[in-house]
Amino acid sequence: MNLGPIERTLAVTTFPNFSIWHILAIKGRILLEWAVKRCLVLGFRRRALKPLRALGKSRQSDDALVIGNGPSAQTLDWAAVADKQNKGMAVFAINYFPLSPEFGLVQPNYLVLSDPIMKPSSNSDSRNEELWISIQENSTMNLIVPLSWYRVMKARDSLSNIILYFDDSGLEGWTRNLSPLRARGYLALTVYKAIAISIFLGFRETKIIGVDNSMFQTISVDADNRLIQQPNHFFTKGGKTSDLTDFYPKGISDYFYDVSLCFYFLRRCFVGQPVSNLDPHSLVDAFPKPSSSELIIQAHE
Repeated sequence: MNLGPIERTLAVTTFPNFSIWHILAIKGRILLEWAVKRCLVLGFRRRALKPLRALGKSRQSDDALVIGNGPSAQTLDWAAVADKQNKGMAVFAINYFPLSPEFGLVQPNYLVLSDPIMKPSSNSDSRNEELWISIQENSTMNLIVPLSWYRVMKARDSLSNIILYFDDSGLEGWTRNLSPLRARGYLALTVYKAIAISIFLGFRETKIIGVDNSMFQTISVDADNRLIQQPNHFFTKGGKTSDLTDFYPKGISDYFYDVSLCFYFLRRCFVGQPVSNLDPHSLVDAFPKPSSSELIIQAHE
């Protein structure tokens, strides 16, 4: 997570100091980065997006469950999830979910990946090889990955999974777009992309759990004023301890500005969509919360 000083200063998650010039510089960088990414995929963009485009609004008679990696996912009744899945409910999971014990109980219909360290060609995380072995062994699980991975994925001849590509470029602050066929208008969290793809596929209702944005509960500042983030996931291999000092050079205030944007973009882009939050205690206030759900353990008590 070591970014150069200019790149970090112009990141969308950096507090702009109430400066109009800083805001304009950040918005300019967003446009420039979008243009560069668009140029890099011109040769295969239309071809790669075609399978996902063909599926738009195809699941209007079904519900979906998007499982984030936050601690509230521990409240899921996995037997109930499996039963609903057998009856037509689609399950979305993200990132390292295949490394969780719960993967043995529920195998998602769709696994959404977008972090560059999770590319099959990446060796920057020791969990990566285990993740791709698990994917290869579960060919019924559809993969949804960024358009920029197209050539890397094409080189994985041994994969028999269905692979869908989405446009992972960002125009945060320039648009409210949710369609995975165009640049997104929201912050680049993988679980947000999973929710947006579920909406695009036209599910009658998208239920979410584990979308907690509660990472700030495990941040600490040590005696040298270094920002140390402990994992805050519902399974052990979901995350690891990180030193975020270089990523947030302005310190804890910069960190909490980033956290605030996680909530802001849900309200900016997702409000009004057919999404419900199964966690009654969630800090995420962009979606209605049903009084009970058969998918949550407490509903049976």
